[in-house]
Amino acid sequence: MKKSIIIPVLILSSFAAQAQVLKKIKNKMDQTINGSVDKTVNKTIDKMVKKPLDNKTDQVLDKAAGNTTGNANHTVTASTAKDNGIIEKESDFPPESNVINYPRSITIDSKDNLYVKDRNGIVRVSPDGKIQRVSSYGDGLIMMDRNDILYSSGSGTIKKFTFDNKGSVRIEHYAGDVNYSGTGDGTLQTAKFNTVNSMIIAENGDIYLADVAGKLIKELGTVKSEQLAFEPDAPAKMKNENSWEWWTIIRKVSNGKVTTLKNSKGQYMLFANISGITLDKEGNLIYSGGGFSRAIRKLDLKTLQISNVAGKPFKREWNPVYVTGDTSKAELFDPGFLLTDKNNHIVYSDNRSHRITRVATGKVITMAGNNIIDPSSQNIGGRAQEGHKDGKAELALFNFPKGMVYDSKGNLYIVDSQNHVIRKLSADGIVSSFTPFDRSKAHIANY
Repeated sequence: MKKSIIIPVLILSSFAAQAQVLKKIKNKMDQTINGSVDKTVNKTIDKMVKKPLDNKTDQVLDKAAGNTTGNANHTVTASTAKDNGIIEKESDFPPESNVINYPRSITIDSKDNLYVKDRNGIVRVSPDGKIQRVSSYGDGLIMMDRNDILYSSGSGTIKKFTFDNKGSVRIEHYAGDVNYSGTGDGTLQTAKFNTVNSMIIAENGDIYLADVAGKLIKELGTVKSEQLAFEPDAPAKMKNENSWEWWTIIRKVSNGKVTTLKNSKGQYMLFANISGITLDKEGNLIYSGGGFSRAIRKLDLKTLQISNVAGKPFKREWNPVYVTGDTSKAELFDPGFLLTDKNNHIVYSDNRSHRITRVATGKVITMAGNNIIDPSSQNIGGRAQEGHKDGKAELALFNFPKGMVYDSKGNLYIVDSQNHVIRKLSADGIVSSFTPFDRSKAHIANY
């Protein structure tokens, strides 16, 4: 049964105040039920809100939503520049906001500072483990370019974050139609994005994104459109009119324009349920397919040829198994976020087996994680028991690991999402909790 939320009726003296309350109600409902609100409504409310709520109203809405902590209040200074950017200052965030709450995405700057996207915005974690909230903004996924400019993708747009050395960040709209989501190509201002599942920034600054193709297919009218080219080996059942949300397209942001990847025949290339993308040293796009796909594959961006790297694509819709060893025989559980290390090896986090896995030199190898995989009778989609345990990598336990990033010393930092913590896998194979772990807040719900 869904949890009911009773919202008190407040008598407000101005339209702006009403808009503030609408925004606060939306945030509290999102936090409580993990639901989604229509993107058009989101953006309309965002535009109306200019200042944070006063403390009294904030506390009333926190209580109404059953949230005893809520988002930290702080002052956001609106920029007067033509770009309509927003300035946020670290000093405006109270100490209690310097925590990690439902982390999802992580990136790193040239000084080995981590940036973590969580439910309440973005925090910076210094090399010595100090947490500082730097922004209340940041949708979906974050990625840092080589100039330490951070980009955030989500809600149909891409935002750009520029940090100074005085504890401030300028947040600007970078790409995507601010009023409508979709899949239309065009300039940075006119192009539309739908739901970005993954992104990677190339050395030259080009941004590649995996975007859900549902709206594109709907605009074309049918999955049988001659303008579509499905990923090789995809079963017929995935090509029917009820499977639109299975498919993903690759978008590229380059030289002020957004384009969608097409093959030599001018057809949109559709990829099954992409859950992570990265680039190898040769410039090939490496992607993971979750769900039915259960594979790591490579797309040569020059020839547009697709080849299998590891896993048995589309072999098991349900009841997955995890088999390491030779890539020709290995089976993957539910590969998610992935990256390449300094040796050009592929490393991915598995959403359901709670493992960190490496694909290198023709082998699939477990790097970290020893969670017990439940029998398929308990969850036909595949599931392992959640947990939290530091120590030797082969004995460590995770709880829905998501984004990852390497620092300059070869340490791998992992978003352990349902444990609300950043884990560190050292180069010598030891897993530790890099940020504080509070078991009372972790969601360890084995059945």
